[in-house]
Amino acid sequence: MFIEYAVRQLNKKDEELCGDNIEIAKNTLSRIFVLSDGLGSGVKANILSTMTKKIASTMLLQEMPIEEVVETLISTLPVCKVRNMAYSTFSILQVFNNFEAKLVEFDNPDVLLFRNNEIVDYEPEYKQISGKNIRISHFRLFEGDFLVVLSDGIIHAGLGKLLPLGWTKEQIADFLLRNINSDTDSRILADKLIETTNYLYQGEIGDDASVLIIKTRKKYSLIVAIGPPTDKNKDTEVVNKVIDFNGKKVICGGTTANIFSKNLKREIKVSLDKNDKKIPPKAEIKGIDLVTEGVITLSKTKEILEEDIFKSENPALITYKKPENPAQELINYFYKADSIKFLVGTAVNSIYTNYDFPLESKLKIKLVIEIAEKLTKLGKDVEVEYF
Repeated sequence: MFIEYAVRQLNKKDEELCGDNIEIAKNTLSRIFVLSDGLGSGVKANILSTMTKKIASTMLLQEMPIEEVVETLISTLPVCKVRNMAYSTFSILQVFNNFEAKLVEFDNPDVLLFRNNEIVDYEPEYKQISGKNIRISHFRLFEGDFLVVLSDGIIHAGLGKLLPLGWTKEQIADFLLRNINSDTDSRILADKLIETTNYLYQGEIGDDASVLIIKTRKKYSLIVAIGPPTDKNKDTEVVNKVIDFNGKKVICGGTTANIFSKNLKREIKVSLDKNDKKIPPKAEIKGIDLVTEGVITLSKTKEILEEDIFKSENPALITYKKPENPAQELINYFYKADSIKFLVGTAVNSIYTNYDFPLESKLKIKLVIEIAEKLTKLGKDVEVEYF
């Protein structure tokens, strides 16, 4: 199984900073998720929630017991003297490598667990830690489970306006059940939830609103063959590696496509639908999910990756886009995949050398390296093999 997640947030009206903060970290034992909500809004709330998530994630990464983490947080964070409330509330989820999960919640909305299109009651226990009532839960995650972690800005949506009592836990659960199925992507579900929250506020966001969607699913793998091998005797080996691969399959480059067509005895069909004049059209080979041109398409792919990463450092905030050209379609395959294997042929394409482009092979390799580095920054498991 694999853990997929998505984050969406809305700032309170007229605030540049969100008072909520979400941290996602990983060590050898587990994956850690923290959603903290600073009291109030703006800069002060942001600082307090940032302190909370950093303390929690840093201690858990050092493999400290989660109860000790909570005790440290409660004793470290100040208390509002006027309201007698903690300056930051939190939900901390630790998912171990065997998919056993431990959830600790302090004054945040209940985390919702969905399995087989039903909401699951995971029977929490309550403990007094440093004088605070802490909700602690243990449960196992299974393939297809969804966990929905919210800040109170979500349940306050519509309060006194479209929904007199706000968006209740029962109403949110019902909304999610109507939008969850086995094929639902965490990003799509997070988008729907935050868009509905914005609608209920009528665009006048009354409180910082955050949602973290976590989904357990099968791991998605992708293999990408780019360029012909230096040794032509390796052609069949590369083709077999791709065909035998358990996952999505992509070919980049006309010469590469011809090698596959010849070895597999399958026709290449060029698609002229939605043809972008700046990017060569994609093609089709039976058994291959996507066939594109080489250097031009890869250059555009790198450009799109750079733009997306520049706009958002958090990979959970990057969304799929409608594929208007083969480069964007390739990007969507990258974003969907958890692990990506590049098979890179290092032969110089004779088509380019005829036009005095002897560095085509080096350019192709450079593009693959740069794309691989960017995908690694997005949390992908990337491997590059040369032929």
